[in-house]
Amino acid sequence: MKREIQEEVGIDLDLFTIKESDENLFSQFEEKKSTSNVSIEPLLAYESIYPETLDVDVPNSHIFLLYFLVKINEHKDNIKIKMQLEEVGAYAWMNFEDLNSLFNKREGEFEAFVERSGEFEKTILNHENLNSWNTDLKEGIPWGHKLAIDQMLINYINTNK
Repeated sequence: MKREIQEEVGIDLDLFTIKESDENLFSQFEEKKSTSNVSIEPLLAYESIYPETLDVDVPNSHIFLLYFLVKINEHKDNIKIKMQLEEVGAYAWMNFEDLNSLFNKREGEFEAFVERSGEFEKTILNHENLNSWNTDLKEGIPWGHKLAIDQMLINYINTNK
């Protein structure tokens, strides 16, 4: 998981935490892993097939995703990122309150960086254009990602009541 984070977004978690010994993937689900500066916790498992019903055709697309919430106790300006264009379509730094306003209250806007013609372009997104920024996929945030964000917000709201 740490390798994927470094490969796709350029964040080296070892700069913020003590090096963990290699462990079996499933042992990571037993409890939340945490060090002084970084916590990693499982958030959501998501499976998608297409077509969605077998009466249409045999599925020709199948994915299974595991989402993890990684919290780094550093200001965002102290975390250097380098997105991999082949893997990341867009990114934004948002705090929980702004994310909650955008997804649940459907208000506010935020600055995002969206891949266009091989580079990331600064773009202002809001709840109205959030689902149409990705012209390649003809969608914005994929459904599994939305579910993971919803779960993250539910966890955040429940722990901050």
